[in-house]
Amino acid sequence: MAIDILKVDEEELLPTLGSGGWVIALPDDYPEFVVSAEWREDWLAEAAIKFVRWVIGGESVEIRHDGDPRWDHSGQTYRYRKDPLVLLTRYHTLREWFETEYTGNSTASFESGKGLNWDTYDKDIESSIDDEIFENLKSHLEAALDYDSDDDVWMDILDDVTWVQSAITHAVMVQIGRLSTKDAWQEFQTAARAQIALERKEAEDRAAHYRALRQTVHEFWDAHFADLSENYIDKPTFNALGIPARLLASLADSDPDIVEAIVEVGLPGTFSNSVALEIKAIAQKALK
Repeated sequence: MAIDILKVDEEELLPTLGSGGWVIALPDDYPEFVVSAEWREDWLAEAAIKFVRWVIGGESVEIRHDGDPRWDHSGQTYRYRKDPLVLLTRYHTLREWFETEYTGNSTASFESGKGLNWDTYDKDIESSIDDEIFENLKSHLEAALDYDSDDDVWMDILDDVTWVQSAITHAVMVQIGRLSTKDAWQEFQTAARAQIALERKEAEDRAAHYRALRQTVHEFWDAHFADLSENYIDKPTFNALGIPARLLASLADSDPDIVEAIVEVGLPGTFSNSVALEIKAIAQKALK
């Protein structure tokens, strides 16, 4: 039986929804919406890994106000290195962690005398969950009601389910927040470390890739444009020296890998922005 989530008291929210798929009643006789247990577990893992990575990173962000001017009490961020063991034992639950710790990001407050609000991790997690619930609800209703985003009635339908969307997001956050930090660390430490290692490997691969590209374009530049000075080249100089025609002719006889490298990273000279863009455009033209 579908549950009207808007009528469930906070303390009864998770017991009422249960551990399986949440079958949620939508207003105005729209077809019921299911929030699967697997989807919720994926988001719990996402939040837990974010916590583990925060611990491993060994950095805590604090907001200090001792340097605030009279007209703005937003505060400033200060990053402090911390022993990961201290961070691991600082909170008992993910909720305590994500409602307390700052990410270092800010949003405009639109409040007089306070230009910025500093984000805690719950905003980051909750926003991502809410966006995905919105997309899932939208796809569900498009399929069930045979509407698409071009129909005039679509915005009215989305307005109708806004409060349910928010309530589902809140319920997922409550479920995630109940996980103990100890369990999060024990269950997701391996996955978090693997994720960090993969990202490091990808970064190293990207760096090696761009080093190879820059070496390629340097060799091309030295082979075809060694006569040019190392001075700054703006658009008038670029055209006066006949570089566009020379470049196009040189690229016509070059290996496609060299041309693709120039498209990606440009040439090693010192150019104005407009010249740098034109060089890439010429290389792109040579690929066709």
